[in-house]
Amino acid sequence: MRSLFAYPVSRQWLTSTGDFAMTRAPKPWVRPLQIHQNIDTGGYFVKVEFDKIGGGIGTVSIDRSQMDDPRGAKRTLAQLGARIPPDWLEDLKSALAVESCQLVATTSVSGWHGTHTFVLKDCILGERGNLRPIAPELRATLSRGKIVAWKNGLRSACAGSSYLVFTLAAGLAGPLLRPMGYDEGVVFHLFGQSSTGKSLATIAAQSVIEKAGREHLRTFDLTPRALEEDAAACNDSMLVVDEAGRMEGSVAQRRQAFRTLAFKVAGGQGKKRSAKATADGDLRNVQYLVIGLSSGEEALEGSGNLQRKEGEQVRLIGIPVPAPHDGGIFDLEASPPDRARLAREAEETIAANHGVPIRRFVRAFLADADGPAKAKALADKFIRAVLPIQTPFGQRFAKKFAVTYAAAMLAADYGIAPWTKKHAAKAIRKIYRAAWREVRPVECEADEFLAWLNRNAGSDRRFPVIEPGDKIAPKPATRIYGIRRTLQGRMVIAVLRERFSDLVARGEADVLELLETRGILLPGREVRLYVRQLRIKGMPTAKVNVLLFDLERIIEIGGSMPTTQPES
Repeated sequence: MRSLFAYPVSRQWLTSTGDFAMTRAPKPWVRPLQIHQNIDTGGYFVKVEFDKIGGGIGTVSIDRSQMDDPRGAKRTLAQLGARIPPDWLEDLKSALAVESCQLVATTSVSGWHGTHTFVLKDCILGERGNLRPIAPELRATLSRGKIVAWKNGLRSACAGSSYLVFTLAAGLAGPLLRPMGYDEGVVFHLFGQSSTGKSLATIAAQSVIEKAGREHLRTFDLTPRALEEDAAACNDSMLVVDEAGRMEGSVAQRRQAFRTLAFKVAGGQGKKRSAKATADGDLRNVQYLVIGLSSGEEALEGSGNLQRKEGEQVRLIGIPVPAPHDGGIFDLEASPPDRARLAREAEETIAANHGVPIRRFVRAFLADADGPAKAKALADKFIRAVLPIQTPFGQRFAKKFAVTYAAAMLAADYGIAPWTKKHAAKAIRKIYRAAWREVRPVECEADEFLAWLNRNAGSDRRFPVIEPGDKIAPKPATRIYGIRRTLQGRMVIAVLRERFSDLVARGEADVLELLETRGILLPGREVRLYVRQLRIKGMPTAKVNVLLFDLERIIEIGGSMPTTQPES
């Protein structure tokens, strides 16, 4: 069979010898390489190479439908610096009409295609088969540097920032969603004052996937269709949208925009269109599974009519960032000059090293036969640790953080993480607790407190038995959460009122009312005033304010009273 690149041969009369000579026809200025079928739209494209002005070879894919009228293709090639001869038409028509090239499949949807193939814009990880990346020429732009440099350059910054650990781990977590059986994504929204490092945290997350920098981040200046297409392009990965302040309109309109973001991105599919509309490949229906990351100054939660519904709260999760004087994202670093230094180091590192982490992580995950099972076990471990009582809402909320925790632990196992497992676990639990305090319903708050009380009710260190006339030793008096005492023939737990405030993050009055309704909290002398005073010898004051809980009722609900002294 004649090679695709064999050039036609012609005979020319050479007058000097009277003989025929074989001469090679001129090389076409544009040459077909492959035929690409886009498996998303069904469209066919021809990948061609061409000679460039000033030397060198360029490549581009052109819609095969332009072969009858290739003027648009000519403009595309001209913009890319092709050397276009005056008689350009026939060569270009021939290149686009070719049928004998290698036929390969391409896709504009990233992520998993089967269980052993992961697609990025510029490369295929795992088994390639007949699939090719849609834009291999972007490799130099999307991926740069070394994983060792990325890891070492961010190590100190991560040691000083729970938020960087969390966003970097979230950047790695997207590829785990589908193998773990998760069918819903999430958008994490960092909010707080300006100059707290929120944008740095989002840029760092972007560096996991591709080139990062403020000029490369998407903003909320997106049309709904553009948001869908970007989410599809980030399928099984991370979608970063920065600067919620760019939203226009009233507070109500901005909240509606957030709501749209939550359900559209985390929900996993764009607007459904008719068959007539989707005949246009650019308007096809799209589906995706992504982890989103956004930032802004406004909190998501309000009160009264502004309080969000649970369905939105588990799709768009607000994470408060400390004020500048409290360190911003560098919550673990006390020195302002050191915070500034860590920020500079992080920015320099991700400018020189980006895109490599996700490629190394996915390759390691593909090579790990037990990877999906490990990720699921890690997520389950996280949920058990943070949810003493697993309510449906609490489980669904915790799952969003659990996949990030799993990614952080696996990254450490695979040797690509700029953190230790212990540090990452503490950081992600801290971020989870901060987010949970923003949305925790009264029922969940009460259940969590009750579960803690059940675990610690038998602890002599936290709740020593102090009957009337007994005295607490001076040092334990400063550490206890309350006492156990017989009152009217029943054993009760008297929780110090100020300690209750430490255990319940918000809605104390509502939580107390609910616990009284359940028969756990003993009523006070007046309606909805539950505080009583007890004389407890050895306490700093003669009388202390306490809340009385029925221990027998707590044991009845919890099943048993532990005899050990558990961790808090």
